[in-house]
Amino acid sequence: MGRTFIWSYLTRKTGVCIATVYRKGVGMMVPDGDFTLERDDIVQMVGKVHSLKEAEAELRG
Repeated sequence: MGRTFIWSYLTRKTGVCIATVYRKGVGMMVPDGDFTLERDDIVQMVGKVHSLKEAEAELRG
């Protein structure tokens, strides 16, 4: 992915809450708006099923 991730944008657009990002097997606190999401990062989200699917599509770009 390699793009700066705007957390508030994803939350406003889809309604999901970003719980944690895992990088190389290590969970991090929810990063700030300057965090760059990398290709193999795993994003743990909380929300309704349709919102999670929308957020996943947005992340996959």
